[in-house]
Amino acid sequence: MAYNFKNCDWDQLFLFPPDIRDWLLQDHLVRFITEIVSRLDLSPFYSRYNPEGDGRPAYHPAMMTALYFYSCCSGERSSRRIERLCIESVPYRVVSGGLQPDHTTISRFRKKFASGLSALFLQIITLCRKAGLCTLNTVSPDGKTSCTAPAGEGTNCLRT
Repeated sequence: MAYNFKNCDWDQLFLFPPDIRDWLLQDHLVRFITEIVSRLDLSPFYSRYNPEGDGRPAYHPAMMTALYFYSCCSGERSSRRIERLCIESVPYRVVSGGLQPDHTTISRFRKKFASGLSALFLQIITLCRKAGLCTLNTVSPDGKTSCTAPAGEGTNCLRT
């Protein structure tokens, strides 16, 4: 008896396209966030790094900022899970540029740049709302804002 199975070749050498972004839809939230973050003024972030370039290289503030905002949009707050997702998840691999910051680096970035991220938060949430990616549900004086993605996507958007 002949079985009718789809062929699965675990020794196949080429599984991903040359550009991993091709695995994401054109309107995926990662594309929007990376585009927006690339246009933001991150100069206050740069001032906290060594301009001489000595020591171990740091992760680029733009990548870390995009990773922070995308993980907030995805409802992921755990640095350890974000670290794992940067290895296992295509959207996280795209937003991190194929890099895999460890959970300590992610956590330190959030703490070190909390005030700068809060300032950028308002800019980004406004752009998300204007683009129709989310609608505001709650805005409270302590700075905690949440919004939900359009119907059917089921994600949270930018919680601080």
